[in-house]
Amino acid sequence: MIHSFSKHPLLRNAAMLMALFAMLGTASAAPRFYGGASINWTDIKLDKTHFNPTSGQLHVGGWLVTNIGLELRLNSEFSDDSAHGVTTSLPRIVSAGLRFQSPEEWGLKAYLLFGGAIVTLDSDAGDSGFPGREDFDAGLASVGFLAPLTADRRFAVFLEASRYFLSRDNDAPLTLGALGVQYEF
Repeated sequence: MIHSFSKHPLLRNAAMLMALFAMLGTASAAPRFYGGASINWTDIKLDKTHFNPTSGQLHVGGWLVTNIGLELRLNSEFSDDSAHGVTTSLPRIVSAGLRFQSPEEWGLKAYLLFGGAIVTLDSDAGDSGFPGREDFDAGLASVGFLAPLTADRRFAVFLEASRYFLSRDNDAPLTLGALGVQYEF
């Protein structure tokens, strides 16, 4: 079951806000935007079994005010994981959230991100097709650290931990660890 964009007001409203800030930026002092990419390691617990698929993530964001930004993310699967005859993958995560970041003067930057997501989870128990592919609405909480790689602090490497709290009664939330790069423009 694939959710349409219009059925998810959080993602639709976040996209509309990003477009508004992009248009405002051309008429006045341009807000700063940022974007990045990462590789993610995931822990999914289903019926006391842990699965660890990998994925890639692209993110873009814009600063609404100093150190508070709106961020959009898209994760896509690199590999699945199998255990006890069950193969589990994480084909897609689409998310939006507010990012709160420490001041520039601190050097190493820390940030928190809170938002919502649509998580697509796919599990297959052999020829039966059980339990199948399903989309979940989820809450998102992330903590990360950015280490600047250039003197102007625009290019940085980051390390992040994220939790996706699925809307259904599950054994445990999804946990992701990410290592990536980010550039501010």
